[in-house]
Amino acid sequence: MSFCGSRQGSLSVKDGVLKNKCFVDTMNIIPHGLFLVISALILIAWRESIMGQLNAKTWVHFRCHSVRYIFTVTLVLLCAFEIFEGTVSDYIDPDSINFHVIIPPAFAFLSSILSLVLYHNIEMWNSPRFLLILLAYWVCACGLKLLKVFSLYVNDIETIHLRLWICCAVTANYVILVGVELLVLIMQVCCCKF
Repeated sequence: MSFCGSRQGSLSVKDGVLKNKCFVDTMNIIPHGLFLVISALILIAWRESIMGQLNAKTWVHFRCHSVRYIFTVTLVLLCAFEIFEGTVSDYIDPDSINFHVIIPPAFAFLSSILSLVLYHNIEMWNSPRFLLILLAYWVCACGLKLLKVFSLYVNDIETIHLRLWICCAVTANYVILVGVELLVLIMQVCCCKF
């Protein structure tokens, strides 16, 4: 039993990186793990600083506030659905336990929830510079999820498979969140100059 399952060649990339679904899934853990660590450190450091002890009397909503929450909550639900799909498909395959279909969506689920917490605090702090962290996270997560879509395509996963549809929906959500982040940052820069 291992992260990639117990089948022969489950760790091999000699046919190409995109042909190894486990390697691509492992790569998908990286942005979520980094975001979990970095945002947790930011939230803890801010809470322990003098600025974190002040009671905020106002709450500044950045532009696209509702759109961001709608698509992030949708992303959380899609990640939960992806965890469920990975668990069911792994249960159907009794020969091997494949943690690589469950753990990356679990990391994405936790990161999505933490992104909501961080965004809420960024609004409370009225510090749009911290949105750059979210932008970097969304871009990296989107790029690696797009790599997974290509990997599924290369491995002949057809449109009748639920995993492909979920992966495409998550990728579309990431693209929208990148667009929202860019829009908010551009609007913050343009509005502050006037």
